Amino acid sequence: MRRTDYSEFIADGEGIYGIGLGSSFSVEHETGIGGLRRKFGVDRNRLGIKGRMITRIPRGLLFETLQHGTGLLSLLRIRSKTTSSLLVYSPYIEGDQIPPNLIEELNIPHNRVIVCAWENRTYDGDFGIHVRGKYGEDLERIFSAFNRYDIVLSGARIFDVKPGFAIVIASRVPEEIAKIWYEQDVDRMRLREAAEATGIEEYLREAGMTWIALLPRWRDNEKREVVFYLNPFHQDIYNSGLYTVEELKSWAEGKGPVMK
Repeated sequence: MRRTDYSEFIADGEGIYGIGLGSSFSVEHETGIGGLRRKFGVDRNRLGIKGRMITRIPRGLLFETLQHGTGLLSLLRIRSKTTSSLLVYSPYIEGDQIPPNLIEELNIPHNRVIVCAWENRTYDGDFGIHVRGKYGEDLERIFSAFNRYDIVLSGARIFDVKPGFAIVIASRVPEEIAKIWYEQDVDRMRLREAAEATGIEEYLREAGMTWIALLPRWRDNEKREVVFYLNPFHQDIYNSGLYTVEELKSWAEGKGPVMK
């Protein structure tokens, strides 16, 4: 896992109910959280909050509280006179204790109360959260929520914190956020259906065209016509950009704006 440049607590009037793990704007943090969602059984075919909630707990999710003055804390050079607590997931953990190398990787500088790290991979990923003192109680509540499948894995910006990955107690998510998620998912499914109805992906594959990404988008706010962001291979002869279905068909014939 890779440490983030920042991390934040997500809270409301009743207290902390989530963690914004942040980002380092590195490759490990720029591919979404699809692998982590798969590992925790998140079903993105469901709508709204249900399409972001975990449905299983893989091996390797651990919570641990470290007492000040132990050898581990001396190793980490934590200068606070309080305890510190960790919530870590890694598919490589064996046993029921967080390995010392992960604790060291999540070392908290003396001027901070929280440090996070995470990484997304195609079929899995990992994350770690290390907090100081009283915040250990909040982190333990989040761990307990994992054990009752009451956790959302989400992007962080919707919670009015900096970009990155968020772990949030599902039953504490505000209704207005749950409504936004539902509306976004309905729109996403409409877009996917509209894109599939064009048949353009199959058309291009049959023509032997290849690409790194072919992503549908609505052409405008009326959401009636689909265009596609094309990121092609062989960019010495092809342009990337937004194209209509007809322009993509022209590409398959060696014509049109995709051609350089």
